[in-house]
Amino acid sequence: MPSITGSGPSWSSQAERWVSRGCSRSQACAAPASLPGSFPVFELHLKKDGITATAREIDGEFTVIEGSDARVAWTGVEHAYKVLREKLVREGAIVPGHDGRAMRFARDQVFASPSAAAAVVVGRTANGRNDWKVQGSGVSFGDWQAQGIEQAAREGSL
Repeated sequence: MPSITGSGPSWSSQAERWVSRGCSRSQACAAPASLPGSFPVFELHLKKDGITATAREIDGEFTVIEGSDARVAWTGVEHAYKVLREKLVREGAIVPGHDGRAMRFARDQVFASPSAAAAVVVGRTANGRNDWKVQGSGVSFGDWQAQGIEQAAREGSL
């Protein structure tokens, strides 16, 4: 089973990075070039559609990895995430896949939250804390994050 320990910076320091990069919590920004190895890879699968996306939490930011699949079209109700997805398609961050059955991320893409990332991938609103799983395990992003907070609290109290 992969390691599921680790924790990111506080939400306030994450917000400061978004602002310094010209992003807001409701936007997505291009990801930094490096991928540190200390955090697990998360996966989201839509088995019926044959879609798989991977992501990492990098410096406290949730980043979908280049080459990840996304559903061809938005299938959910009108939502701000639909607008975000359309913007990413217009900007070329999400492009048609080679086989036409899915869209594909053309670059690593930072999202304001795991739910925003999941919604863009699955084409409808989604709970990213539940839907993203640590690769090779059934551990959700939310459970992984809680384990990191618990570990940090234990280590701080020694």
